[in-house]
Amino acid sequence: MSFGGKLRAGLGAIGLRPAPPDREESIEEFVRRNLGDEVFERLVEPFCSGVYAGDPAKLSMKAAFGRVWRLEQNGGSIIGGAIKAIQERKNSPKPARDLRLAKPKGQTVGSFKKGLATMPNAIANRLGAKIKLGWKLLSIKKLSECGYALTYETPDGPFSIQTKTVVLTVPASVASNILRPLSVTAADALSQFHYPPVVVVTVSYPKSAIRNECLINGELKGFGQLHPRSEGIETLGMV
Repeated sequence: MSFGGKLRAGLGAIGLRPAPPDREESIEEFVRRNLGDEVFERLVEPFCSGVYAGDPAKLSMKAAFGRVWRLEQNGGSIIGGAIKAIQERKNSPKPARDLRLAKPKGQTVGSFKKGLATMPNAIANRLGAKIKLGWKLLSIKKLSECGYALTYETPDGPFSIQTKTVVLTVPASVASNILRPLSVTAADALSQFHYPPVVVVTVSYPKSAIRNECLINGELKGFGQLHPRSEGIETLGMV
């Protein structure tokens, strides 16, 4: 970043920037207004694209980075909100950590020793026969008195049940088709959700392929990189 870009970010962070609009801002609008163009284009845009694989001009700042958004709301500026948050934490300290919980070494990102499938497998083992596999939801009808009637296509033929509540954990487009008989408004809103296409490619290299000048004490210490769109690189980043 240039000196001017750093200066613009510092002034904006302490509150010398345009006032927030009377509407919900996108990530791009919020960052450009508070911290300037360079911070957005060189730092926030590649980070946002790497995390969400979405367009920061369309992603909601409040929804995606709510903690940062609340800093300005609570303190009048990003720095003002950060100072206020520190003071609030001092006055209301967090409860002590449960000593039974494992504390990962190094980075705070962790996983199960046998992979992410550990959790759904444990839930499945706990619920047992209550989980129905191979059932396809065909329709949902709202009952006149209370609740819903659900019709499924199962390996044993059609099957209907009645329930007070329904939880859908399917893509928005699928939910749109299922809910259209119940609410055209909800179905139309769900049909407008965009899922960014993302491809993950895993490449493996022998250690001998890494140049010696890239190694630190004989080891490759780098974690990865994110690519600003302004560089014209098609990949979002690499780890």
